[in-house]
Amino acid sequence: MSEEPLGAAKGLRVDEIVSTLGGTLRGDAQHRVLRIASIERAGATDIAYLNHSGKRAWLNSTQAGCVVMPPDLEAEAKRLRAAILTPDPYLYYARLAQWFAELQAEPEAAGVHASAVVDPGAHVAPSAVVGPCAVVEHGAVIHDAAHIGAGSFVGRDAIIGQGTRLHPRAVVLAGCTLGARCIVHSGAVIGADGFGYARDEHGVGGKRPHAGSVRIGNDVEVGANTTIDRG
Repeated sequence: MSEEPLGAAKGLRVDEIVSTLGGTLRGDAQHRVLRIASIERAGATDIAYLNHSGKRAWLNSTQAGCVVMPPDLEAEAKRLRAAILTPDPYLYYARLAQWFAELQAEPEAAGVHASAVVDPGAHVAPSAVVGPCAVVEHGAVIHDAAHIGAGSFVGRDAIIGQGTRLHPRAVVLAGCTLGARCIVHSGAVIGADGFGYARDEHGVGGKRPHAGSVRIGNDVEVGANTTIDRG
């Protein structure tokens, strides 16, 4: 597992982590950790996790400042500087990694970049971000804390929900809706025309346009270069 440095130079105290994410703390509550690391490579300022008893032997030699581990290994916690006991250490690690990522992220000023093109008939919330060279067409709605990445496109009457992020060069075409807290990675296209054709008795084909839209709910992640066609 790659090491993930924490953005804040002072790090986090173990009791601060437990206060936010839960779990049962054993050992030095005041110890500070700066990053996540594998249990094999962790040092005194690192926090590691142990997801199953198969790596129990590492508890004898790890130098980790804190280990997130299952409750059935509590007896081993006395050997450690600090430990957090939780039924699902991997889930705990995922939430902790997300927290670290948020602390590392550069703060972004809300507003519309000078090179972006936003139609006067679009609505962009004051707390939203519209990045360089992005395009937002007439009737589109960009809700609070949404982020439209560089070079992205939001079509006519499309809706981007609160806190949703379009990474650079993502495309949301006319009339499509994304809920809150979604993530759309680069190159994804939402709302493209589908593949609909009709042929006559001579085998001559004609395209049937898709006049529907795409509606995506809350907390959905769309991978890079994914296409989701309209109905």
